[in-house]
Amino acid sequence: MHHSLKRLTALAAFFVVMFGGIASKASAQAARPQQARVAYAHSGASERAIRACHSANAWIDLYDLLHIRLIHFEETVNWCDNGTSLTSYNSSTFCTAYMGWRCLGIVYSHRAGGVGSTYVDLKYEEECSWKQGPISLWSYPWVEIRGNAGGSYRYWTGY
Repeated sequence: MHHSLKRLTALAAFFVVMFGGIASKASAQAARPQQARVAYAHSGASERAIRACHSANAWIDLYDLLHIRLIHFEETVNWCDNGTSLTSYNSSTFCTAYMGWRCLGIVYSHRAGGVGSTYVDLKYEEECSWKQGPISLWSYPWVEIRGNAGGSYRYWTGY
């Protein structure tokens, strides 16, 4: 008797899930045509075609042999497009130094593409130094971000 009660309970749960799922799908499908009449999808598509804006952020952290962070350098690129070409863009960089290191400023920048193009590619390189008495060390971390019309992006980092 105990075995058949388990089977009956499992069978009942199966039917509740199956018929409950079918009822939920049917009511959701019935609601969709009403939403389509409001032209929600058409409005969303035209808003995207008029102006879509995107943002990408990439960074590089440099560590010493003891895994202590020495330098954090990051770049952010924001761009807007009309679906096929960029209509505007801007970028910013930020550097933080630790353990006696100093961020001295951007020593190299490169731009390709831009407004009217299908992409913008921005690369910035920061000069960082550490000095203790007669010993000086230098590092040049860099970040490059390429943002494309439509919102995709790629990034590269190095030092």
